[in-house]
Amino acid sequence: MYTATGKTEKNEKNELLTLYMPMVKRLAHHMMGRLPPSVEEDDMVQAGMIGLLDAISRYDVDQSAQFEAYAIQRIRGSMIDELRHSDWMPRSARQSMRKIEKAISALQHQLGRQPSESEIARFMNLPLDRTRTIPFSTNSPPMKRACRCRNCSMPICAPALSPGSKICPNVKNC
Repeated sequence: MYTATGKTEKNEKNELLTLYMPMVKRLAHHMMGRLPPSVEEDDMVQAGMIGLLDAISRYDVDQSAQFEAYAIQRIRGSMIDELRHSDWMPRSARQSMRKIEKAISALQHQLGRQPSESEIARFMNLPLDRTRTIPFSTNSPPMKRACRCRNCSMPICAPALSPGSKICPNVKNC
């Protein structure tokens, strides 16, 4: 499918796209198992197809790598780039969030109940203020804590517990 110079012709590019399209769909489907439900599989397939096109146009026969192995790397990279580009949260915040979620899971298993903020902070060897600034995933419930306002007697201070729950009116200051 490649010419003597290692380049492909238009018809050959179309043939390669048709030949490797199922592989792109398979890689996207495999990646979806590790992604939140908010990510659409079609978006991953589209990003993968862009990666496949890029692989077809950049592949060099002289590098002695099989095209399929090269294409898989380009396709996965394109999908990951798309995820990073569309993510509103920085990678460092996601990493911190995963560390806290692992700590919560370990403490839940150890204690048999939902751990408090101070228990999480002790477990992670972090100051309590630091654990409060790390964002939690949208899947986990908000941390409940006693209100720190001086004018308030509310037992719980969290911005979104459930509809109709009593929340401190000074929640922004807590």
